[in-house]
Amino acid sequence: MPSSPRLFVTRRKKFRGVFLWGKTNQSRKPHLVGWDVCCLPKNEGGLGIKRPHHMNDAFLMKMLWNLINNPDDLWCKVLYGKYGTNNDLRVNIQSQPYDSPLWKALTGIWDQFQQNIVWQLRDGSNINLWLDKWTPSGTSLISITNQYFIDTTLSVREVVTPSGEWNYDFLISNLPHDVALQVLALPAPLDTDGQDSMGWGGTSTRDFTIQSAYFSQCSRDQSFEGD
Repeated sequence: MPSSPRLFVTRRKKFRGVFLWGKTNQSRKPHLVGWDVCCLPKNEGGLGIKRPHHMNDAFLMKMLWNLINNPDDLWCKVLYGKYGTNNDLRVNIQSQPYDSPLWKALTGIWDQFQQNIVWQLRDGSNINLWLDKWTPSGTSLISITNQYFIDTTLSVREVVTPSGEWNYDFLISNLPHDVALQVLALPAPLDTDGQDSMGWGGTSTRDFTIQSAYFSQCSRDQSFEGD
């Protein structure tokens, strides 16, 4: 594992200057082509060079994906044990000033990573009711609830009554009426439906890829520039 993701990006930028523009510690040559142009795809007139900080973010997202999907891997157990996050990462992922640069980088990219996660509802036991994207609207319910205080550890399964139906009163009292009706229109999750599946929103197969994570970061930058 790299000791510092930020150091990795800085070194990549230095190598970039040496390779493209012949930059040295003693001299600097004029940049005839802007870096933004160099990073454009070849079919758009660029060189297809990947932006180092976006690639670094993509690799960090891959680590987060594996932390969630392969928690029994040795390196995952080490991180979970070292930073006291043996519970659900989606509920509580944070870093302290004395934590390693790697863990700080992982927690720093978490919000962007989570924006690309989608869930297929089955038995509802692994989906966080408020924080995960699992409804037809594609948004997390915490952003539209009409309550100030909610239990962010609640799973979707816990909003189903013992008789196997949605808890109507809970949904109506905690969500806008139209959103509550959308949820009620879904089949209530049952134990016999199998395990919920987490998918990556950046691909049609819902499988995580470095390429899709990279392009999601590029798109995010473009949207900010548009604003």
